[in-house]
Amino acid sequence: MWLATHNRCWTADQLARKGLPHPECCPLCDQMDETIDHLLVSCVFTRQFWFRLLRSVGLQILAHNLMKLPLMFGGKRRAREFQVRSEMG
Repeated sequence: MWLATHNRCWTADQLARKGLPHPECCPLCDQMDETIDHLLVSCVFTRQFWFRLLRSVGLQILAHNLMKLPLMFGGKRRAREFQVRSEMG
């Protein structure tokens, strides 16, 4: 969890910054860039996983609030980026 909240996971965006080979898109959905936010929250496969997990423990109401989770990963800079993206549509 510490690695995710401090944006220290070896995702494609991090590998690219270090000049290392990396996949072009998310290995799960092949639609978006692979970032920690995408892998843990916004990927269609991840969202389905969280919905099923939350439903299995009787917390399906929380599944509708998943779009707020990216604010937890990457600090204030990521929160600003997410807010701008949300406002744009």
